[in-house]
Parts: sequence; C-alpha cells; structure tokens
Amino acid sequence: SIPFKLQANQSYTVQLIRASDNTVHFVFSDPSSGNTVSVKGTSFEAGRAWGTLKCVVDSGNVKTSGLRIRNLGSTRPTLAMVGDSYLEGTYLHEDINSRYASFVTDHLNGNVFMCCRGGATSTLGVQWFNRFLFDTVKPRYILIAFGMNDRDYTRWVDNMQKMISLAEANNVIPILATIPPRVGDDVAEGNAVHEQMSAWVRQSGYRYIDVAKALTLNHDGVTPNEDLMLSDRTHPNKEGHLRIFEEFRSKLGDIY
Repeated sequence: SIPFKLQANQSYTVQLIRASDNTVHFVFSDPSSGNTVSVKGTSFEAGRAWGTLKCVVDSGNVKTSGLRIRNLGSTRPTLAMVGDSYLEGTYLHEDINSRYASFVTDHLNGNVFMCCRGGATSTLGVQWFNRFLFDTVKPRYILIAFGMNDRDYTRWVDNMQKMISLAEANNVIPILATIPPRVGDDVAEGNAVHEQMSAWVRQSGYRYIDVAKALTLNHDGVTPNEDLMLSDRTHPNKEGHLRIFEEFRSKLGDIY
C-alpha cells in the first residue's frame, strides 16, 4: 500500500526498474512533496518481461499521461544478443546466470544488451528489429539466434536476410548461430529443417557460432548429446550452456 494520501488533480510517477535478471523495483513517487515508496521483487520471474509494457488503471478515476521506456545500461554495447529460449536460459530458473548469454556478458565485462524470449521465432525477431531495437541501442555486433521455433525454412531465410539487412543498415555487424537438433519421437521433420538452416548459416559468409556442433556427439552437428540437455530434452543444461560459450569464445574471442 502507498503510505501517503493521493490528491485530486495531482501528478504522480510510477517506475518499474529492472535492476538485474532477478530483481525489479516498483517505485511510486509524488514529485510535489518528494514522497516515495519502493517495493523490490526478487525471483526468476521478477526479472522477466514478456510482451508489450503498458499501464492499466485497475480502479478509480486516474488518467495516464504517458509511458516511456529507457535503457539504463550502455546505449553503445559491444554486443546485442537477440533470440529465443537458448539465450533466455529457459528452465534454468535460479541457475539463470549459468546460461551462455550470461557467460558471454561476463566475458565482455557486462557490455552486452539482451533481447530474448522463449518461443520466439524469426518472424518475431523481425518485428523487434523494426519496432525498437536500434532505437534503444547501437551495438558494434549483434548475435541473431533464431530457428529453434521456426518450421518454414523459406520464411526463416527471408526473415534472417531482413534482420541482417537492418543490422547492416545501422552499421552493426551481424553474427549468426546454427540450430541444434531436438531429441524425441516426433522431431525428424523439424531436425531436417534445422540442418538446412545450419547449412545456410555456415555458407552465409557471416561470422557465426556453431551451437549445433557444440551440443552434439563428436561435434557432428546432427546427433544430440543428451548429457548436455535438461530433462525436457530440448534445452541445454548448465554444461550445455558452457559448451556453447566455449564455442563463442573459440570463434569470436577477438570481440571486446
């Protein structure tokens, strides 16, 4: 609850500040008096933001005057990482800092911007690129890591080319990622598409990290190494994420 009385015809400020992966601060302020109340949320879910941020009045006669989103980190990060659950670290929960995106962030001294969401497809990636990405940050490099949730190879290639073109139009160097195979009874068709995608990445002429080879037996890019997977047989465990980071460091160790 707010420890001070709200007055009619008075403006107030509401802030939602993401301090870290697992920490969010809710701050309600009265600019005229300086009164402020702050509540901190700390959990894996607290730091996740899926969908579009918006302000909704639950009850009462309150008018919202505007909503502004700001990036409190560097606007010129070395690297932006854009993709799906492999970047987000889905199902790692409290081990979220063991995802390869976090290892890369530490490797680059925190100078990384991440935009990732479980279930994201390359079509959603194009929307992110068009709507806000380069208005928010201007990185030197951008890792474009989509494909696990795509099933249409032709559409995926078209979307990848769109994102690459948008990156280059903003003087940002694109880096790609191959698509690892899934494990299970009904994955053959999807894995065949993933192999096509990975072949396209390897032949694209752009720098890339070979996630598929990092997570497969004998680095063949085809046969899943289940020792590197979580129990869902889809997402990498901590050791799997470490293998992907080692691949990143091997291929892109010159990026600082």
